Amino acid sequence: MGLKQSFFYYLTKFIMSTRATITVSNNDDAFHIYVHWYWYPEIVIPLIEKALNFAWDFPRYEAWDFATAIIRVMKTRAGGIYLTKDADLHSDRDFHYEVTELLWNLSIKVTPFK
Repeated sequence: MGLKQSFFYYLTKFIMSTRATITVSNNDDAFHIYVHWYWYPEIVIPLIEKALNFAWDFPRYEAWDFATAIIRVMKTRAGGIYLTKDADLHSDRDFHYEVTELLWNLSIKVTPFK
């Protein structure tokens, strides 16, 4: 079992799921992502920041592009992370992350639930 596989095996076998939603928006659009596994802020925020490597450079910021960059960074296997029509449909979430662009910088707001 490789490092990536063993890490996710550990998370899914020994740690309860911490669900979250991520809304990536700009003035024109909003895209929602549902994540099912271990998504505490100390894990998610660095991954969202890593997604900058796969999206347009500032000052260009497009919500659809950045949402797909986040999925590209987080998705390592089938299931667990997917697009959803509305973040509010997921009452089982522990956190909600709002990602926007603010003065050519990434803005991440975290709302805890439960």
